[in-house]
Amino acid sequence: MNKNGKELIGGIQRFSTEDGPGIRTTLFFKGCPLRCKWCHNPELIDFDFTLIHTGNQCIACGECTAICPENAIHMGIEGVQIDRKRCRRCGKCADNCCTGAMRLVGMHKTDEELLTLLTKDRGFYAETGGGITFSGGEVTSQAAYALRLLEKCRAADLDVAIDTCGCCDYEQLQKLCRGAKTVLFDLKCMDEERHRALTGVNNNLILENLEKLCCQPDIHDKIVIRLPLIHRFNDGEADMKAICNLLHRLDLKKVDGLPYHSLGVAKGRNIGEPMAEFETPSDQHLDQIAAWFQEENLHIRIMGRDKK
Repeated sequence: MNKNGKELIGGIQRFSTEDGPGIRTTLFFKGCPLRCKWCHNPELIDFDFTLIHTGNQCIACGECTAICPENAIHMGIEGVQIDRKRCRRCGKCADNCCTGAMRLVGMHKTDEELLTLLTKDRGFYAETGGGITFSGGEVTSQAAYALRLLEKCRAADLDVAIDTCGCCDYEQLQKLCRGAKTVLFDLKCMDEERHRALTGVNNNLILENLEKLCCQPDIHDKIVIRLPLIHRFNDGEADMKAICNLLHRLDLKKVDGLPYHSLGVAKGRNIGEPMAEFETPSDQHLDQIAAWFQEENLHIRIMGRDKK
């Protein structure tokens, strides 16, 4: 359970092809210790429920303003306005929204309900070498909950991958990694101060946890490094060479590059948390990144472009 004492799932995505091998169902946990400026799932950062208002779906019927027990919603010149300091995220506005413009992110499901959903596509998993991926938010934000679900997935003969930022308690992370078949480990930036500026925390604990995991023979070969590529912020030659040096030192071979996309910008606006828009690396620059890795006798797979 998370720091608010709740076991909250942020969402479930079926037929994912970029969250580990094969076709997968991704289970998103609520809560994350990082505040990445480019986050593409900002609605999952908060450890509690998150209220989304999608303006282009709203018909300004006023039902939400009338039903809100905290008087946190009113009609303004630009449509529905939410006083998020007053909002208690009870969900009444979402329950009564006829268009789905109001939506509460976060749900309670029993383990059995989740397993029923997660096993729906078992045939696709078997055909493609896929399975389940625990993501977020950050899976270790609800480590005990995730571990319990992982054990039940394994008992149901489901392949489980975890996607982690590594900013967490090592013992909890180690338990999850031991139970998973694949460990997707995100590295945002090697420079400590730039990492703090971009994510809100330094990278000391993250790198320390990665090194500890690499010392475990039963975990080391499961690790796939995932690099978000934010043009002009963390995708320069010095950044890539620093990553390559780390990979050589830890004897890690599997690397995925994730070019920035701006889908999180609209999501941030819809939850009242405006986000900056960054630049996506050009194909030419992605080719250059691949060349830098090749110079170091390493290969980086660019997600969304390179075949698995």
